[in-house]
Amino acid sequence: MIKVVGVYHYPADEKEFEDTLDALYGACPDAVLPEEEMEQAREEVAEHFEHLYLIEIRSSIPLQRSHWPEITQEQEDEPEENWQVPYDERKLDKEGYHWVFFFHYLDLDKPLITPFGKIHLPQPTELPPNLKFISYDPP
Repeated sequence: MIKVVGVYHYPADEKEFEDTLDALYGACPDAVLPEEEMEQAREEVAEHFEHLYLIEIRSSIPLQRSHWPEITQEQEDEPEENWQVPYDERKLDKEGYHWVFFFHYLDLDKPLITPFGKIHLPQPTELPPNLKFISYDPP
């Protein structure tokens, strides 16, 4: 059984924003986007972070890496292979009962689908102090 401890809208800082902009649009170090394209890129990265959440969970059994692809959320009009899955999962205890992960484009009105059943999400709250050490690494 999995319990969602908290859902937190991720507050990206300026460095994370710039790193993500570079990762997504700066593939060539010498390339400089024209001003209009750079503005569009900045808007897309802002939207990327607008829909990014950190989810904290506890499990009654230790979770393994093999469980992560099975945690998802239905996306209407998308085939299941295109549904979002956890990103950058991090174990918060040695045993594997307590985890956090990022989830892109989370729909707060829909449950997460897990190998152990559907889990309804609580409303997002502010990132607690004990998780402020978590940083986002762009895909």
